[in-house]
Amino acid sequence: MTRSNVSGDEGNVKFQSPCKKFTCSKCCYETEMTLSEEDIRIILEKGHMEFSRLVDGYQCLENVDGACIFLHNGLCSIYEYRPLGCQLYPVIFDEEQYCAIMDDFCPNRDMFRIQAGQEETLAKAIATEDRERQRRISASLFPPRE
Repeated sequence: MTRSNVSGDEGNVKFQSPCKKFTCSKCCYETEMTLSEEDIRIILEKGHMEFSRLVDGYQCLENVDGACIFLHNGLCSIYEYRPLGCQLYPVIFDEEQYCAIMDDFCPNRDMFRIQAGQEETLAKAIATEDRERQRRISASLFPPRE
């Protein structure tokens, strides 16, 4: 599975995201999107620097003037290699129901559906980011000795 198709390219049918179709970028404002080390590596390899911040041990996309650092003129400037969480959105994990759901915040959520494998992909991504967070926290509590 390529990173650019987890949220919608199906077979030979060209999928157009409702976000693009209706030029919606609501989820890109005041974003709290977490980033895995893999997300960061890919974005860095594309030449971008200083795009994340540390929040409670998690790496998160930076906001500039209230919007994601990569949102320009209402469009994602890194759409082809955007973070996995952005690719999966509006599918989110509901901790109370312990399952994947559509985020009520998304105005176009009814135009999406949870696809086979997305819940598992989301669960793995959350587990990975939690492990990376724990590693960062442990490293800050017990810095290497010189």
